[in-house]
Amino acid sequence: MSKGRLKPEDEKCIQHNYMYLLDQLDARDIVNFLFQHEVIDLDDKISISSQAKRKDRNEILLDRLLNAGPGYSFNYFLKSLEGNYRFILDKLRKHAKEIDVINDLEREIKELKDEQDNERQVSRSLREKLKQQEGNLVQLKEELDSQKKHNEQLNENIVSLKEHLQGKIADNEELRREQVSLEENLQGKIADNEELRREQVSLEENLQEKIADNEELRHEQAQLRESLKDKESLIHSLTLDSVYKRSVLEKIKHQEVSVFMLGPTGHGKSAVGNSILQRYLFKSCDRLLTCTQTFSKETVEIHGRRVTVFDEPPHLDHSGYCFKKFLYCIKETFTANPQGFNAILYVINSKRRFGMEERKNLECSQAVFGENSLKDFCVTVFTHGDIIKCMKDICSINTLEPLMSAVSNRAVFFDNKTKNEAIRDNQVASLLAEIDILQLKQQRLYTYQDFVEQKKEHEKLLKENKT
Repeated sequence: MSKGRLKPEDEKCIQHNYMYLLDQLDARDIVNFLFQHEVIDLDDKISISSQAKRKDRNEILLDRLLNAGPGYSFNYFLKSLEGNYRFILDKLRKHAKEIDVINDLEREIKELKDEQDNERQVSRSLREKLKQQEGNLVQLKEELDSQKKHNEQLNENIVSLKEHLQGKIADNEELRREQVSLEENLQGKIADNEELRREQVSLEENLQEKIADNEELRHEQAQLRESLKDKESLIHSLTLDSVYKRSVLEKIKHQEVSVFMLGPTGHGKSAVGNSILQRYLFKSCDRLLTCTQTFSKETVEIHGRRVTVFDEPPHLDHSGYCFKKFLYCIKETFTANPQGFNAILYVINSKRRFGMEERKNLECSQAVFGENSLKDFCVTVFTHGDIIKCMKDICSINTLEPLMSAVSNRAVFFDNKTKNEAIRDNQVASLLAEIDILQLKQQRLYTYQDFVEQKKEHEKLLKENKT
């Protein structure tokens, strides 16, 4: 009896590995376990066991499993594989992680579309404000024209009064007294006219301010239009490249990985290297003294994939012997690893403040490897991942803004002291996934040629500063 379909992600996992399951699995080995946990009923068990061919038994089992409902059926199926079919279980879990990466890409596209809609709404609001300001400007211009006409009329009245006064002067003293009165009246009119002129100047200044505000609104609207074009171009690019990126990611995730660790002294580079390799190969210490005096290289195989980690000595002394020795060690690492590095890992202790010494270390790293190279190839690894677990926590720490900007906001979180195997596996898988996404974008490694070009550029800048 059908209990409904599995969860979409579980159903997709079975569909993508359907032929592999038919070929590698024998339903008779796990049918009793599934019957015990009520994933299948007695009729299903009899129907499966009665088939002579393994493929037929597997087809019936997978059909019943796809219709076993959205509950815990798929989890019991995975648990049934923990014995003789551990290799199938590992493949299914690996495929689930790949689906998570693809879903993350699709969520990024949706977030970009939502940002585009918000910016369009802001643009519409600005257009309405601009239209309202233009209406106010028209009204102010009309008021100014009316005031000018009124002033012209007053000037004409003054001229007429002066002419009338000149004609009455010759008559008599009474006319003279009237003349005095008219002159006083005239002075009052002149004062009123002066007041009107000041109001006119004030209106003209207000008009100029409105015109300036209007220009600023137009400039903001133009910037929003450019931003909308950029967002539309990015969404279009992500949509067109989606299938291609999936195929490239499938290829990248089977390639060998080599990483190069940087970071301030005593922040746990060696401990992170041990966590990545999942064994104690680098000497690790939790203090402000460095444990690595020359570069160390260790290679292990993780889920069938070769991973090589280079642990480097400190280089905070930008001008002294330590820094020169560091440059020599970098050259030696390229001799040991001539093809280059998939990523540069910048290790930071999340329990310590990102202060002046850490800023100098970051600036030194940018000088050695190049600001653009860190933006393209660097991933920040925060230790004590039980304290900081997500990007939202990082964004709340203002002092980390220069660091996150320098590495294009790429970050993972490591808890080097955890004994939980699942947590240790997940944090390594997260790092490898971040490196794979980085390589999907860059399509190349950080090579010795990149290092030499940056070194020449740095020496050129030093010479220019001396002159």
